[in-house]
Amino acid sequence: MKDVKSNKGKDATAIILNPTFWKDIKLTISVFEPLVKVLRLVDGDVKPSMGFLFGELLKAKREEMLSPVTRMSLLLLRRR
Repeated sequence: MKDVKSNKGKDATAIILNPTFWKDIKLTISVFEPLVKVLRLVDGDVKPSMGFLFGELLKAKREEMLSPVTRMSLLLLRRR
């Protein structure tokens, strides 16, 4: 951190080195990863049927709701 000279650089370095930042990044990825998988299916050259897409959406929803990170974040939100 001594190589950083500007205040903005010091602030950015402090954020990146903060473990809470990385926990929040992990949560964000776990929330959006199932959705991105479904969006990639829709955006592909071969268009899947609506039934298949609906099944994939349900699967993504189940994956998201069952992930430990999501359950923990929901509990934290309820406490606020």
